Amino acid sequence: MLKTFNAPFIFWTKVPNHKEIKDYLFPQIKNLYYKNKKDYTIHWKSYVYTSFNHLNDFIKEDWIIKSILWEPLDKMFSEIELTLSPCESHLKQIWWNYYPEGGYQEAHTHEGTCTTFSAVYLLDINEENNTVFTDLSQMFYLQKEHHTEDIKEGSVIIFPSNLLH
Repeated sequence: MLKTFNAPFIFWTKVPNHKEIKDYLFPQIKNLYYKNKKDYTIHWKSYVYTSFNHLNDFIKEDWIIKSILWEPLDKMFSEIELTLSPCESHLKQIWWNYYPEGGYQEAHTHEGTCTTFSAVYLLDINEENNTVFTDLSQMFYLQKEHHTEDIKEGSVIIFPSNLLH
């Protein structure tokens, strides 16, 4: 007999007003990047420019946060079966990453950051999405990798913060 357990999950959904958000946000991010490129160089084992160390509030508009975070979270909670559903949610941090040609991010988790879920908004993609999620909770016998090439620009991906990605 085999008994399986619900494993970590990846939830994604399209943002209906993506074009409007991209037209608004992308020029701001590009401007920040080109103006302060040397400040956004990261010293992880990566080739990425990021505003992570400069946690500025580059998104101040409630309608954008609602579209790319709160509505997708509500949809996720209505579609997946959690043991416990949260009573309320809080946004802890938000930043942008820019991957130049050949750019990459080392595999990591957000474990230990006092967060339950993490999310990625695919604002601008000029190639196939190559984000990979790995469930290490079963690493000795049923390790699973989940590739996301079918998740396109304009989508939000939500996942447990301790999921390697």
